[in-house]
Amino acid sequence: MARSRKKKRRTIPAAAFCLVLALVTCVMGAVALLYNSDGAFTLPVIAGLGPSAARPGLSGTSQPVSEPPSGQAAEPQGGEEPPPQQIPKTEPPSELRAVTIKPGRDFPAEGSADALKAGIDRALEEAKNLTMNGIVIDTLSEDGSVIYSSRQLPCRGPSSELDPLSYAIGQAKENGFYVAVIYYLTDGSFTETPSVLKQVDAGLIDGVRADLESFGSRYTPDAVLFDGYYNPQDTGSYLRYLSEGGGIGFETYMRSVPKILLTLAKKTMEQHAPGVSSGLLSEAVWANNYEDERGSVTRAYFCARTEGNADVVEYLEEGMFDLVAVKAYGSIADRNIPYQAVASWWTRLAGSLNLPCYIVHAADRAVTDAVGWSEYDQLARQVIDAREMPGYSGSVFNSLARLIENPKDCAGKLIGYFDGTVKAEHIMQDLELTKPEKTTFTSFDPSVLFTGHTDPNTDATINGQKIVTDENGYFQLEMQLEEGENIFTIVHKGKSVTYDITRITEVVKEVSPGEGTLAVDGGTELSFNAVAYSEAKVYAVINGTTIPMTLDENPDEEYRDTAYSRFVGSYTIPDATTSVQSLGTMTVYGEWGGLTKSKSGAAIQVNEKLLPSDGTPVAVISDTAETFSAANMSHYSEPTYFPLPKGALDYVVGDEIRYNVTESGKTKAYSFYRLQSGLRVLSSDVAAVSATSAPVNNRITGYTVKSDSRYTTLTLDTEQQVSYTMRYSADAVTIQFHYTNSLPDSMTLSRNPLFSAATFSGDTLTLTLRNQARFMGCAPFYKNGKLVLRFNNPPSSVSNAKIVIDPGHGGNDSGALGYLAAYPEKTINYGIATRLADLLEARGADVVMLDTKYNNYSLQQRVQMATAADPHLFISVHSNSSAYSASASGTEAYYFNFWSSGLAQFSSANISKALGSTNRGQKFGYYYVTRSMQYPAILIESGFVSNQTEYHKLINEDYQQAMAEGIAKAVSSYLSYMYEAGSMTGTESG
Repeated sequence: MARSRKKKRRTIPAAAFCLVLALVTCVMGAVALLYNSDGAFTLPVIAGLGPSAARPGLSGTSQPVSEPPSGQAAEPQGGEEPPPQQIPKTEPPSELRAVTIKPGRDFPAEGSADALKAGIDRALEEAKNLTMNGIVIDTLSEDGSVIYSSRQLPCRGPSSELDPLSYAIGQAKENGFYVAVIYYLTDGSFTETPSVLKQVDAGLIDGVRADLESFGSRYTPDAVLFDGYYNPQDTGSYLRYLSEGGGIGFETYMRSVPKILLTLAKKTMEQHAPGVSSGLLSEAVWANNYEDERGSVTRAYFCARTEGNADVVEYLEEGMFDLVAVKAYGSIADRNIPYQAVASWWTRLAGSLNLPCYIVHAADRAVTDAVGWSEYDQLARQVIDAREMPGYSGSVFNSLARLIENPKDCAGKLIGYFDGTVKAEHIMQDLELTKPEKTTFTSFDPSVLFTGHTDPNTDATINGQKIVTDENGYFQLEMQLEEGENIFTIVHKGKSVTYDITRITEVVKEVSPGEGTLAVDGGTELSFNAVAYSEAKVYAVINGTTIPMTLDENPDEEYRDTAYSRFVGSYTIPDATTSVQSLGTMTVYGEWGGLTKSKSGAAIQVNEKLLPSDGTPVAVISDTAETFSAANMSHYSEPTYFPLPKGALDYVVGDEIRYNVTESGKTKAYSFYRLQSGLRVLSSDVAAVSATSAPVNNRITGYTVKSDSRYTTLTLDTEQQVSYTMRYSADAVTIQFHYTNSLPDSMTLSRNPLFSAATFSGDTLTLTLRNQARFMGCAPFYKNGKLVLRFNNPPSSVSNAKIVIDPGHGGNDSGALGYLAAYPEKTINYGIATRLADLLEARGADVVMLDTKYNNYSLQQRVQMATAADPHLFISVHSNSSAYSASASGTEAYYFNFWSSGLAQFSSANISKALGSTNRGQKFGYYYVTRSMQYPAILIESGFVSNQTEYHKLINEDYQQAMAEGIAKAVSSYLSYMYEAGSMTGTESG
């Protein structure tokens, strides 16, 4: 069974209790301190130390108290004075821009009346030049004395000739400034960090009261900001507590002193200066959040609530003050009291209390060695950030003298921001480099291109030399590389980036066909290429013959941001003989900068002469087999060659052609078969078949031409699945059927929107286009032994069209880099593409947009997805870049097959108009995504990310919208042009 125990109680003698009560009453009672009309001290109500009625703010910091019933005024209690006369208080500007003037620093603290006036007038004139609308007068002079009369503070009170404080207040008001005065209740805030109050007793209270009465009766600023109310603890604090306040609890004692002082200040000013707003001037941090979860994310060594024992949040929540100003002296980069954490915490609190909050900025630290203050932009950045914070009412810059000094034009740029001549986005911009992407690398280029973005308001340097930027701070700088190690250091606004680049000279980088043996037929035209310095003289030597090589006019995506270009050449192989001939190894030479370098390609041999009977029958095993000319050896697609469908039959003649191609440092092996029909195909696309399947003496016995709203379908009744060669011209599509000696009769087509006639002659079918150049691709396939050629009919409008949109690059492939890392090419492409998709869908189109925001599809995957969608049109959206010319500009659109050139033409013209740039027009190119022969396909280069002016537009959403509208208009114009024949349907047979 538990046993109960009685606690031993400590008793206090009655006499001792009375003594403690007297001491507590004397010091602590001022929480509810009132004075009679004769100025006698009256006994306060100690219970008033507890929280009173609060406005909403930080939860848990105050409790409500009872109020008079609605509509009834509280009656004065016995001995109380009636409430002070209600005088309207001056409304501050909607956004305060004030500067602090300090005696001894910004105007004289002593001297003749004329000298004092002249100094104050100069200070006010400077403030006006700085576009300020407020003046904060710091009453503490540089020598540690205040400039108003005081019983308990060091002072140099007003002389008989002139009261400088009164004159400054009056002149500032006359000049239209909102005027606030910093008033020090004690000397505790005379130092940067509030110091300990050595004595807290009735004498201090009486001295503060007398000073306040004198001040309130003499001066009429618009607002008073109270400082000097903190009560930090030291080793003697507890002894003072025991001697002056023992028995009420040490923490209560320490925290009651600031509230006593501020309550006294507030009440006295209400009585003697009722038209003056009372404001609280607070240190930066109320409490750190690791000490109190309601505190700010800071690591301050002095906090108002903990070290200062002043619960300023409680005071504000109780409605003691009309406004609050916060000494947010940390920089944005400060790790302990970061500006943004401080300012956002206070403005959020003040906003919840509907209380004006002013941020006091450490202008005296501008362009100094203090953390984060070395550059001109710190003050402006702080204001820019503050303006985004709810509850922010304005700024106070704590040093007129420093703003007048204007180091690095910090004040000039601040004024420029205020008046709109300096852009916020420029001030907020730090050094950002997008090229080169790596800081340490080896380069074969003779030069390196630096691309980036700076704040145009201040210089950036590379190895000590100024970098020229455009008006937005974009720059593109080419620096020559010496053989070996090169060091470049770029410095801007205190940030530096160092590049260590090792250069190796390689005039000729790649040769194709590469190493290995290339066996070719006699009389073949051998096409070859090499990648070399763009400015080099390049030539090849084959079999003792020198062949000049020329720059490839078609763009090469892989080398657009390098010093290299692709050079091309061709050589006609000697006629074949009855035996194999060796022509030796092809060697490519490059001459550049006094150097001659070479690189070897393939060893070339000429096959022995073959007869047609040597052919092996083969069939196409891929869904479609891309075809090439057998007269050359190029691995590049050819726009005049259509693919063969699966199952098509032909003969292979000669040996397999094999060679390697090196591109961007990667070597790829190619192998081809030459067909007896005069075509060439990739070896992987065909396979041998039995001799009984070999195509010979084929007959086409009939055909049908069927048209509906979507397709024109030509079905040919063929006895064998022979190969064929299809050609397109502006007037007709021709199809030569190989190994075929019998064709059906010709026919005029009256129900077809695409073709007007089907004419058979010899082994060739000619499909005459009803309207010149109105052709939109063909999909071939064999079905049940019949050859089916399915042509796209032009849709009547955008609303009947199916369109695939491919935003270039995406996922981890950023594409070309501009001047901002956040806006690489892929982001620009995606922005334009999504807007284009929205516009086309709004016009009724069936749009399929490849999701490249987070996916990096290969080129093959993009084409496969597009082909599977079976569209009328394919549009790939890209942005251009120039390796070494920041002036390169304009819009262009690339096509591969010739019936796509019209869409490219319309698109380039419309986008350039939207962007306000040069129309570089439609251009032929080998871009993989445009090489489908089943539908019109284009690749749009919307503008140059390497051009500062165009890049600024390309990342702008309004311009992206305008470009999308331009492409949508191009699509509409193209389809209207293609639909000229109108709608015709039906089936016709021959």
